[in-house]
Amino acid sequence: LVKVNNENLDIPPLMGDFTFWGGIYRDVNIITMEKVHFKSNEFGGKGVYIQTPEVNANSATIKSTIECENQTLQTKKIELICSVRNKNNELVAVQTSKLSLKPNTTSKIVFEKLNVKSPLLWSPDSPNLYTVETKIVDSKTKIEYDRIISNVGLRWFSIDPEKGFFLNGKHLKLVGVNRHQDFEGIGSALTDDFHWRDMQLIKNMGANFIRIAHYPQDENVLEACDKLG
Repeated sequence: LVKVNNENLDIPPLMGDFTFWGGIYRDVNIITMEKVHFKSNEFGGKGVYIQTPEVNANSATIKSTIECENQTLQTKKIELICSVRNKNNELVAVQTSKLSLKPNTTSKIVFEKLNVKSPLLWSPDSPNLYTVETKIVDSKTKIEYDRIISNVGLRWFSIDPEKGFFLNGKHLKLVGVNRHQDFEGIGSALTDDFHWRDMQLIKNMGANFIRIAHYPQDENVLEACDKLG
């Protein structure tokens, strides 16, 4: 049971340039997991953190920082498998590591050599995405404890105070808007369809840049931006 009351009689908003809403306005989920899993209680993090420290036209390096948690009373021998696939689901990079998780502990491991040759670069005109699949597997039984799939776009950018913004080595004029998550009749309690609708409308306008207002918005907004360009 999830119960809330957004009534506030003592501290009304004194000023603001957008509408203030309250209550539950996003999906609420109950997450069940095995006793061995990715650490998922760090300020909304999922235990797998993807970075792209090196990207150019010839190659790219994906870095994955992984936190695993063992909530059992026994040492668990596990295998971490991190795989990178292109948009055609072809395997382009993989890295594995074996480790022992002590009882009631958390361990961190970093994969730094997920190398992609001749990457399909991400841009607003060609929003190519790779998927990074990370799994925790029992070393002996090969039983899968946990799995996370992350999307990643390979690109690099720079800003010149005189010449402007550059993406993948090419000048790009940024044209964008600001977006608030509200809609007539439902306030900020938007479903995923509304988020995707807004991003598609903005894309259709010819924009390639967006500011998501003054607060963290739904993850579907970021996913739509990644996939739509």
